[in-house]
Amino acid sequence: MEPHRRAQRGGDGRRLRALVADGLIRRRVEPTTPPQVTYGLTEFGRDVGEPLTELFDRITRRLAD
Repeated sequence: MEPHRRAQRGGDGRRLRALVADGLIRRRVEPTTPPQVTYGLTEFGRDVGEPLTELFDRITRRLAD
């Protein structure tokens, strides 16, 4: 999965900090002006995301029936 680059403010920033603290995503700050922040899934985030994606897909298919 490609890292996401986007300025985050307010609630998004709080959610991102929580996901970083939980070890699901990583945050990398480049020392540029202005600083460039890159987020991406950690190995744990990918491991957790795969079965959740499968579950969401099953639920979506079931609701479509």
